Amino acid sequence: MLLVESSRRANQRFYDAKQLPMQWSFDGTVNALAPRRFVLGFMPALATSVLVAMVVLAWVVPPRSGQEGDVIPAVFFMAAIFVGIHTWHLRMIDRWFNALKK
Repeated sequence: MLLVESSRRANQRFYDAKQLPMQWSFDGTVNALAPRRFVLGFMPALATSVLVAMVVLAWVVPPRSGQEGDVIPAVFFMAAIFVGIHTWHLRMIDRWFNALKK
């Protein structure tokens, strides 16, 4: 839900752009552009599918002995990783967008 809301707000902020950066090189230059809705919807869709798969697998496949309590923290850790990556991606897009305006 947090990813969807941050993407919704970013969509309002970058509404003038038809395309946004999807990929950068290590020096910070943009390698690939994609349609705005695809860029902003990619991470929430990816996170949802990965986290749902993790929960389903945790439900279907029994954990090994001694790992019973590790399932929920692992799912929360992965969710936090997705939020962090999405936040970083949106900040990079914001930098790029503001540089274009100048």
